[in-house]
Amino acid sequence: MNLYNFRTFLVLFSCFFFVTFFTLYNFSEQKEPKHSFIVKVSKEFNPNFSDEELSQYVADGYELPNGFLEKRNTFLHYSPMLLVVSVQKDGIIKLNVQNEGDLSNLQPLTNNLMNIFDEREKNLVFEEESNNILKKVIIRSNRSIKYGDVVKVIDAVKSSGAKPIVLQIDDLPN
Repeated sequence: MNLYNFRTFLVLFSCFFFVTFFTLYNFSEQKEPKHSFIVKVSKEFNPNFSDEELSQYVADGYELPNGFLEKRNTFLHYSPMLLVVSVQKDGIIKLNVQNEGDLSNLQPLTNNLMNIFDEREKNLVFEEESNNILKKVIIRSNRSIKYGDVVKVIDAVKSSGAKPIVLQIDDLPN
């Protein structure tokens, strides 16, 4: 065997060995990627969400479009950004899910709302696409509540500094 044929043999053998090794190494087992990233894809809002889906959407921290709650009779569970004052049939006042007294004494509700607004001002919690502090409050009242009692609640909420105040009258769940 002359030297030229031997060099050709070595080059071909090396190439064959490299291709075989590379193929076996890369395709024999799938390796974990060195870096993995978790990307949270925002959930798309659907105006036809069921009540449960809508509550879960808010609980996951997503914002509802402006004016959506005014168009829909839906009870949403507690969300730290959404303030809902409910006037129950028996006169009990609730701020989201927390009892705030009754119609005879609305001062605890006013004080609690003022504290929430102060905290939002300290933490710079703004309305969407605005430089205004988020102070929106939704007042939900049962139809059987007297008009004068609803006005008392509106005045108490207004004196806390809430703006805007949305009034929603419907039959609340017990």
